[in-house]
Amino acid sequence: MVRIATAQELGRTVRDARIAIGMTQQQLAERVGASLRWVTKFEADASTSHTDKVIAAVHAVGLVIDVVGSEPDPRRAGIFGRAFDG
Repeated sequence: MVRIATAQELGRTVRDARIAIGMTQQQLAERVGASLRWVTKFEADASTSHTDKVIAAVHAVGLVIDVVGSEPDPRRAGIFGRAFDG
């Protein structure tokens, strides 16, 4: 389990997990319905995708974000639509 405190940690955690399972950035982009550009920016600096504000809001109300590993679920592909295209 990884505790996420910053947007950058979230981006790095996703990147590390993606690499660990042998997934390319393009495959991740297709899986979540985002552009390759968005994935690249998210992994390098998640704050560019407003994730920093989400994490700040979570912390502001006394919650934490823990990331627990699991197998990728193909049924969840594309759940974010095209909203995250950058």
